[in-house]
Amino acid sequence: MRAALPFFFAAVAFAGTPYLTEPALCPTRPEIAFVSGGDIWVAPSKGGEARLLVSHPASETRPLYSPDGTKLAFVSTRTGAGDIYILTLASGDLKRLTFDDGLDQLDAWSRDGKWIYFQHADPNSPYSLWRVSIDGGTPEKVSEGISIRPTVSPDGKLVAFWYNDEQQNSRWRLKVINFEGGATFNIFDVAATVQVQWDTPLHWSPDGKYLVYVDHSGGIDNLWGQPIDGGTPKQLTSFDEGKIFAFGWLKDGGLVTSRGVITADVVLIKDSGK
Repeated sequence: MRAALPFFFAAVAFAGTPYLTEPALCPTRPEIAFVSGGDIWVAPSKGGEARLLVSHPASETRPLYSPDGTKLAFVSTRTGAGDIYILTLASGDLKRLTFDDGLDQLDAWSRDGKWIYFQHADPNSPYSLWRVSIDGGTPEKVSEGISIRPTVSPDGKLVAFWYNDEQQNSRWRLKVINFEGGATFNIFDVAATVQVQWDTPLHWSPDGKYLVYVDHSGGIDNLWGQPIDGGTPKQLTSFDEGKIFAFGWLKDGGLVTSRGVITADVVLIKDSGK
């Protein structure tokens, strides 16, 4: 199945407009994967014809390319609340990596392509951070406390994530650990206007000097960068409206954002029999 696709991602679907979310850029070729209608599609990153890649009656979400662009990891509910799968693009081989009763939320590949980082949640525990080998096996716990949205530095030496130590009145912070051994590298406070939820995006800048996140200061979303060596966060964008749902960088350094608004309607239903 194919469809014409302009290069944009809509946060709200209007009549006749496809609902496109969770864009993932391929690191080795001008291609982008995204979710529409619970399936995963791919298209040229500069716009063009979209092609259906993964389709199933269940919900397929969170596509992420491997660093060498040969594999695509994603989350599927075909076996429960949500498990992680890896698709080998050349052969079509599909492998299930996690076998949990609760939701496994895919977050990142290690830079060497050997590990998948994910957050796990079930009714009896908050989100915790884990990693699993792409060859399968028992997942390894990465951090204590509530830890979400891990992202690996461009050089592969550090892992950053949102962290809460679960103490009373504790706020979310940015925590950075070493990839090997897990020792703490640095911890950063963020402004109260940074609204951290389970799906709040966090990325490294392409040069590895900043951790980039969304700040809702003034009621408007913009991207800010926290210098990894310390110092004051720097505002990176100057949008004057809307929310940022996702963002990333093209190979040429260009920034891509998924922006829009959240709308809701109140409907009054009158019982004509009264």
